[in-house]
Amino acid sequence: MSTVRILSPQENLLDTVLTYLPADRDDYSSFAVLFQGKRPAHFLRKELALRRGRACVPPSIFSLESYIDFCYRELLGMTGTDIAPLDAIAILFEEHRRMEDRIGGEGFVRLESFFSLGLRVFDALEELRLHNIPTAILRAALPLSDFPSGDRLAAFYDRFYHRLIDEGLVTRATKALRVAERIGDLDLGRFERVLVAGFYSFTPVEEAVIAHLKGSEKSAFLFQDGPGLKRRVESLGFEEVGETIPFSLPNIHYVRAQGTHGEILGLNRLLTDPDSAPPMDERTVIVLPSSDALFPMTEWTLPLVPEGNVNVSLGYPAGRTPAFGFLESLLNLLDSRDGDRFFVPDYVRFILHPYTKNLAFHGRPEPTRIMFHAIEDALASTLGGAFVELGQMEHDSTLHTMVALASKDYVPELTPADVADHLKAIHDLCIRAPMTARTFGEFASSMREILTFVDDHSVARMHGLFRRFVAALMEALEAIRQSRLAGHSDRDGKSYGALVMHALQHVNVPFPGTPVQGVQVLGLLETRNLQFENVFVLDVNDDVLPGSPDVDPLLPAAVRAVLKLPQSFERQEAIEHYFMVLLAGATNVHLLYREGAA
Repeated sequence: MSTVRILSPQENLLDTVLTYLPADRDDYSSFAVLFQGKRPAHFLRKELALRRGRACVPPSIFSLESYIDFCYRELLGMTGTDIAPLDAIAILFEEHRRMEDRIGGEGFVRLESFFSLGLRVFDALEELRLHNIPTAILRAALPLSDFPSGDRLAAFYDRFYHRLIDEGLVTRATKALRVAERIGDLDLGRFERVLVAGFYSFTPVEEAVIAHLKGSEKSAFLFQDGPGLKRRVESLGFEEVGETIPFSLPNIHYVRAQGTHGEILGLNRLLTDPDSAPPMDERTVIVLPSSDALFPMTEWTLPLVPEGNVNVSLGYPAGRTPAFGFLESLLNLLDSRDGDRFFVPDYVRFILHPYTKNLAFHGRPEPTRIMFHAIEDALASTLGGAFVELGQMEHDSTLHTMVALASKDYVPELTPADVADHLKAIHDLCIRAPMTARTFGEFASSMREILTFVDDHSVARMHGLFRRFVAALMEALEAIRQSRLAGHSDRDGKSYGALVMHALQHVNVPFPGTPVQGVQVLGLLETRNLQFENVFVLDVNDDVLPGSPDVDPLLPAAVRAVLKLPQSFERQEAIEHYFMVLLAGATNVHLLYREGAA
């Protein structure tokens, strides 16, 4: 039988884990450690190396998801290709089109309208699978939903996972379920010790995997005390957990601000206070429960930190980047066209986007700026009308001559013919090429080519974050090109832009950093199992922390109650637990909040 211990949140979990590893080893590969997330692994390896004073082979360190994958592929020898969300949406859309009684009737018959629903359906199906809900029970519970055609979710449930089996595909949930079904075949002989550290909750399927470890003498469970923990431990069947040490919170300082930018300015004052500034190293964490403050913080706060001495683990939403705004202006232009005629306001917005109007010509951006501002004036006063054809501007010799003359100070050799060729080249690449795409994949490829062209020819690349923004979008567009959705075709091609927008909205742009070095900038969940001396938490407002309950039309509260799925209050309880453990383990805590926010 395994051992179990509940630590005070003031005890360092990683230090405790190290006490279970013999000090006289250079090879710890026969030990396994499971954490709730991936980040503690980096810190454990660092602490182990510091303790040993030399290089050593670290333990096998897993998150629960990677441990299940390890059991599935390595210990049980099962196979299957992991399915990406885009491919899941493609399969769900195929099944949706085959249904006679579809969700939403004809409202989601086109892929661009189904896309967001498909993501929700996939998430719902995975949650149901992780809780091992039988189809019959799901069908019985769905009439409690106010969602019209809610029983279609059960149809998706059957069809989707049968398709995965037929095609040799797997998901996180199907792997966990298969491991749970074959739990008796698991052989942990390669490990002399398995440590399960810092967990708070499990799904029923995950509990089956944990139960196998619970029954092994090789296993030790380490929990961090905090709100709700005792009830969770008891639900796993642990009876004798020993006495826990009472703990208290440190002195907490509250900082009130007028909006997010006020919080950033308040944070900057705390970080630079000559009497109380914290060390700019890994003992200090800045917690962002929301990504809203991430970009202003990178611009205003991180320059205060010595270069290379910060690690930002959060991703910035691609939908808020200038690179996304550039694509959005182009996609809006393509969407509003009438045949070969383009809506003038959308065309002007596109050509005046900083990325477009600063495309270099003969090595200088000024001729392009002059050209597009001249076109803006011409459209306002000469050409007129709500729509314009590209050829009107490409064949306007008066316009070309005026631009060439106005550009003489920058490119003396520029001719009217050069201006006409430059304008046509931009039109061909950015507008005409996407319009000729026959499939969604071809359209995504054209967007990649446009971003590459901007990267090569626009002064936008001089912005420090431009390459990072574009790289994230390029990677997402390549994922589209490689996905099952790539072959989707639309008669007039107008849906492709909407699909790109849907796909890119879910992209996050990573920031650089070394996980174990420098000031840590983390989301709340990324602080799990870690301890910091100095804690700064932004956006400590109810609408962000713990946040408003999600409204789930597919699995509303009444259905979740019948199926015994987690409710929104349980998510809030988990956030409370992680938050209080973080604060209790710190020495100095500053909570920043927005005045007047909910």
